Amino acid sequence: MLRNESGSAVLLTIMIASIIITVGVGFNWIVKEHIATAGALKDKSEAMILAESSFDTAMFAVLTGKLTQDGVAFADNSLLGASQIIANGSPLWVNENIILRLQDTNGMVSLAANGSTLTENSASDLRKLINTVAPGKDADSIIDCINDWTDPDDLVRTNGAESDYYRKIGAGYEPRNFHLQYLEEIILVKGVDIQLFKKLKPFITMLRNEGFNVNTAKPELIVAHYGLSADVIEPLRQQMKTNTTGAVDSLNQIGVDTLSFSGASARPTEFFEITLAVRSGESLYHIKSGISIRDTTGFSPHSVYYWKEG
Repeated sequence: MLRNESGSAVLLTIMIASIIITVGVGFNWIVKEHIATAGALKDKSEAMILAESSFDTAMFAVLTGKLTQDGVAFADNSLLGASQIIANGSPLWVNENIILRLQDTNGMVSLAANGSTLTENSASDLRKLINTVAPGKDADSIIDCINDWTDPDDLVRTNGAESDYYRKIGAGYEPRNFHLQYLEEIILVKGVDIQLFKKLKPFITMLRNEGFNVNTAKPELIVAHYGLSADVIEPLRQQMKTNTTGAVDSLNQIGVDTLSFSGASARPTEFFEITLAVRSGESLYHIKSGISIRDTTGFSPHSVYYWKEG
């Protein structure tokens, strides 16, 4: 009897010890998770505050700077640790945790409508761009379909698509019959799939532009705009990485005759996309905004057309 009681006591002791250990391990895990969550929240909060502060500094630097053919020359070199920023989307490392990018919309294809359709220049450049980055696509049809999407009527263009087409395929939506409201909206348009959108996205914008700036355009768009061979893209990209005298000189360096290029093709615009990436600890925070540095309201030194952060 004593031996059985002794055995029961040992089992009870082991069971109680197991419960205590399990509870202790669980409590320790909960504490670690709470600490990790608190740390992540701290990093994100710091990154968010730093990003918004850095964005304000970048805006001030751009607004007080001077437009050049390829970007903005800053009035105060100490603001962002540089004397200028090239407005072709190239990264400017403000410090090891902050990356700033500025993109002049004259170096992009604008999807902003002129009235109710794409401008003639935008339609031409978009057609050329599609033929360059996605040669298997019917660029003429896509242009017509975009214009049918944004115009207010239900009349179908030669290669376009209006509400009847979308009803027949069971799309569950019809053309907006108004300006595009966001970039990804063109995926809804006949002829534009996600794969094509991904190819076009680096070169298109919802902001207006005022011409074509060869010095702020990416190689693919330069090649498309001037009707050059796609074989030029990679050599031009490599040359532009080291050439500091502009895209036209880069083209000359790789043997492209630029004498016929328009002299007005280096004019900056006042519309820019600003992208900021900030790291704090393990958190990465982004801000992307479309702005005009021209006063269009009478109440502020610049206008903000869209703002994304997170």
